[in-house]
Amino acid sequence: MVLAYLFAQLGLWARGKPGGLLVLGSANVDESLTGYFTKYDCSSADINPIGGISKTDLKSFLLFCVEHFHLPALRGILAAPPTAELEPLTDGQVSQTDEADMGMTYSELSVIGRLRKISKCGPFSMFCKLIHTWKDMLSPTEVAQKVKHFFRMYSMNRHKMTTVTPSYHAESYSPDDNRFDLRPFLYNTHWSWQFRCIDKQTLRLVNDDEDDMESIAVKASKQIIQDVKNIDMDKGHYNISINKDMIKESSSEEGEEQTNPKINRIPKDSPDIPYDIDIHRYQGPKQPPMPPDEATKAVCSLKSLAHQVVVVTRASEADLSFLQEVLTQDNCPEYHGYNTKHSREQGTLPQAKTKVLYLPLIDMKPSDPDTMMTAMARLQELTSETGSLMAESGLSSVLSEVFGGVAKMLNGKKFPQNVRALRMMAEEVLRSVIMDGHFQKADDLMRALDQIASQSRTATLWVEVLVKPVLLMMSYIRAEREGDWLLHLTTFRKMLPYYFAAGHVNYARYGLYYLRSMEKLPPHVQGYFLQGQHVTRHIRGIWNGLWSDQFIESTFMRYGHSAGGIIGITLKPEALKIWALSQPINI
Repeated sequence: MVLAYLFAQLGLWARGKPGGLLVLGSANVDESLTGYFTKYDCSSADINPIGGISKTDLKSFLLFCVEHFHLPALRGILAAPPTAELEPLTDGQVSQTDEADMGMTYSELSVIGRLRKISKCGPFSMFCKLIHTWKDMLSPTEVAQKVKHFFRMYSMNRHKMTTVTPSYHAESYSPDDNRFDLRPFLYNTHWSWQFRCIDKQTLRLVNDDEDDMESIAVKASKQIIQDVKNIDMDKGHYNISINKDMIKESSSEEGEEQTNPKINRIPKDSPDIPYDIDIHRYQGPKQPPMPPDEATKAVCSLKSLAHQVVVVTRASEADLSFLQEVLTQDNCPEYHGYNTKHSREQGTLPQAKTKVLYLPLIDMKPSDPDTMMTAMARLQELTSETGSLMAESGLSSVLSEVFGGVAKMLNGKKFPQNVRALRMMAEEVLRSVIMDGHFQKADDLMRALDQIASQSRTATLWVEVLVKPVLLMMSYIRAEREGDWLLHLTTFRKMLPYYFAAGHVNYARYGLYYLRSMEKLPPHVQGYFLQGQHVTRHIRGIWNGLWSDQFIESTFMRYGHSAGGIIGITLKPEALKIWALSQPINI
């Protein structure tokens, strides 16, 4: 650091200019929190432009610069392992890394830093939050070890923050105690009371055989049965008998099993089953106007807009790479397999299986104004719009040579087969364009398509009504598979003009309402969705997110169509209630 200040003074002097230069620091939030820097060395500078930003946000910013300002050289910096170069190379490879020295990854430190500053968490409250956040990656014991390790380092090195270089206050998790963090800098490093509470809680969790969701399911089962029983007794009917032995307390001893409540068969001459729920009826006009609150567009934060540019560019580049490989390589897997393979190669962490708690069944028509549109219907509608807009273009004749039921496919039915067929068709249309173009960026491909579309009306039809909608379908599917909320909103916004062009007024009207509503979600809900919690997953894995509607179709609705289901047996409301009550309330 002495040399840095020397060169700062000599730099202008050597060029015959007056004054001196400022010295910039390079420590980030994560290193400051753990004290992973030398006091009065790298902490001694005039300004630290990145001192208030975590390593994960820094990487996101560098990726933004790569894509937005066309600086591919930064990719090498992103790929390099973080290291202070304290040890010589071993066989040409880095032998010392920052994450190994600190005992945790920068991603973990980023989460811990936000909980410490924004959520005001101490050791025990942080542990209680992280056992849920990291439950699919780490055991309670491992979470406890990381929390205690962090607070030991934090308390031992907190004194270094009194001399830290002033930084640009970019985020609310800044640890700069000189201006924004007034916590003490001298701590008892043993944290005896807090660590003892963590150890007790860890021991209880390790010895507890019951999963959190299972406990919730048991409580919900008991409540539902109790509600039904109470209603029966009020009416003087006893047509539903409760087998109390089938429900165990959530605090049952080890070895006991928890099962769902059993509802015995109801006699044919029994009265109606009290299983109705309150329906909020729509009382407005047949064609309701746009609500005033949703008539204006919401403005996202600058951070969200920057991240949106990054995710959209990344998705476009990934889809372009798929098209280039699938058209030039014989062994390239299909779209789902290709992206799963690349996600695994990039080190994407598997996401947890979704546990769903079903609410009571609403026996109403999907077209009723009281029901809500879902994401699955929107993508199905986009495929049907492609079919209607491409009518009499020869598309159905070409698809009929390979696929059956093309008429239904182009009307939005047979959804998985439809999407695959249209994507394969678009691939063949783009074959000569991609093989001759040697595109480096997705924008280059879009410019080439616009140039082709300008040559004739037929070219315009195929580019604007087939190729571009297929690219939107790929982006929309990617948003759900990866759980990318910003990509989902951006892609859906681009889908809206096709609803208008195809004459699907309801989808256009309510699609705009949906978009405006999602842009104005409360901050805490947006936070959940930005973490990918707007999608569901059947199993733990990567690139396997599903729309909630599709998840229900493949679970609850599938049970109704399979053996023991309700479809093909009877449509009596009372029989439907019996069937619904007999299903497990969680999956």
